[in-house]
Amino acid sequence: MVQKIHIQDKFQPCILSRLTDRSLTGNGSAEDSLLSRIHREILLNLKMLFNSRMHPGADDLDKWPEVRTSVLGYGLSDFCGLDNSDRIFDMVKKEISWQIRCFEPRLNPDTLVITRLDTQEADKCSLSLHIEAAFAISELKDGFSCNFYIELETGRAAVKGDA
Repeated sequence: MVQKIHIQDKFQPCILSRLTDRSLTGNGSAEDSLLSRIHREILLNLKMLFNSRMHPGADDLDKWPEVRTSVLGYGLSDFCGLDNSDRIFDMVKKEISWQIRCFEPRLNPDTLVITRLDTQEADKCSLSLHIEAAFAISELKDGFSCNFYIELETGRAAVKGDA
């Protein structure tokens, strides 16, 4: 007998969340709770991803594409000491896009849009970006969006979801 696959069954949180988040023990049936859970999971994953540093650098791994998409390629390059210029923005945008394509399968990489945020606090030592993408699960019609901030002096990154 063929069983219908429910939308909740297509989404599985990462193993770290399944081990630490007590609210995941029950299966919520409402799509709103599923959507908020997926959104929260993706934000958590992006925070971990963007606060991790890739060692060795991305250029060092170009010879071995399989290695670059493994855990050795997880995380951003070190942007410490760089300034907020168009060249650095393009470099950060390219790397964020690559990391999301490799390590966040719940977002559709073909719909990924990364734009610079013009904030009043913008200075030479920080960079603010807005990230948008559609969910890879076709039944979820809403998209995902968040803001990404990185301090270029310390390399500290923050990801905040849109309200």
